[in-house]
Amino acid sequence: MKLKSNYKWLAAPVAAVLLMVLAGSAMAQDVRKLAIHVNSGDLKTQNLAINNAVNVMKHYGVGNVEIEIVAYGPGLTMFTKDSKVADRLRSLHAFGGVSFGVCGNTMKKMKIGKDGLLPDPFVQNGVVTSGVVRLIELQDQGYRYVKP
Repeated sequence: MKLKSNYKWLAAPVAAVLLMVLAGSAMAQDVRKLAIHVNSGDLKTQNLAINNAVNVMKHYGVGNVEIEIVAYGPGLTMFTKDSKVADRLRSLHAFGGVSFGVCGNTMKKMKIGKDGLLPDPFVQNGVVTSGVVRLIELQDQGYRYVKP
């Protein structure tokens, strides 16, 4: 019994450490993960996808979100050299927390090599084997799915 009373002073520090660990774990869960699916060549749809990303970042705060815009089929045009949204993609990427998934299968079908994509490293490094598979992987990792 005397041994237990000698360790009462540990209760408060141990409780404090546990609270910090739980708080840290909760804070890590506060990072929102969003997968945005673009399979349309329509400029309005592509701009809407970017608007969705911007609005989520504004709401939760930069650094509190991880967003990946995944494009395949006609949606791939948002990442090609003649993209009408290239400047918006660059601005969006500059904020941080945003990455891009460019479908390699669509690139093959459309006969577009990496030289046909925007030259930006964030696009060049974003090529994935399959846009659909990438969306599945992101959802498996806890990303929420949005299709504008």
